[in-house]
Amino acid sequence: MSARFNSLFLNQTTFDSASPLGSAVVVHRFDDEGEYDVELGREGEVPDRVALSVAPQAKKVQASSVTIDVAGAAPGTIAGLRHSKLDAGGYTAFTSAHARSAGSVIVARRRGAKDAEFDSRRLGEPDIFAVTLVRPGLYGVRNTLAKAEGRIVVTYPVVGERPYRPADPVDVVCAKKGFDPERLEIGPAQGIIFRFETAAHLVIELLEPDDGPKAGPRGRWSGARPRVKPKASPPS
Repeated sequence: MSARFNSLFLNQTTFDSASPLGSAVVVHRFDDEGEYDVELGREGEVPDRVALSVAPQAKKVQASSVTIDVAGAAPGTIAGLRHSKLDAGGYTAFTSAHARSAGSVIVARRRGAKDAEFDSRRLGEPDIFAVTLVRPGLYGVRNTLAKAEGRIVVTYPVVGERPYRPADPVDVVCAKKGFDPERLEIGPAQGIIFRFETAAHLVIELLEPDDGPKAGPRGRWSGARPRVKPKASPPS
């Protein structure tokens, strides 16, 4: 599983908050205790289900957390019963190391509520969408629910005497008027944490790869052109 995750992590250039996988993760906080059903699957297909129990908040210094794999069962297999437990006020992370991510995540109370507790197709406060972009280049980010767009530049690493180490993650606010900041420059493998002041479905896509100082967008040569010896003029 480790090798499969590393391959996806290094090659991933598209990220979708509705179906987080690879180096993308969606985090939701559960404030109310109760029994929940987590549905994992694509629209029109029979979903895989995970039971989630949220117990009364325990006297702990640190909030509890749990991770749920959104990939679900492999096609053609029977999903085993999965049951996760969490304290009220704790956090559930939704992600997958598999490329076969099953689609969206919908969480509903087992009893007593008409509306879903959580829907990954529509994130909002206090949800978090965290991504790590490894491939250098220019990325576009858009909120499909608000028609807001932004740009992310992942710089090409500079080879020096010291090993490269990513800087700390940066925060981006997804507001009604757009992204703040609207344009961001980060280093490879530096994390981005999206926080929400409005409903959002985020899609991040690589627009132009950066293959280093001697290669321009999409591999075009950007250095000095080689000199060409002019042809001799024909004798008059």
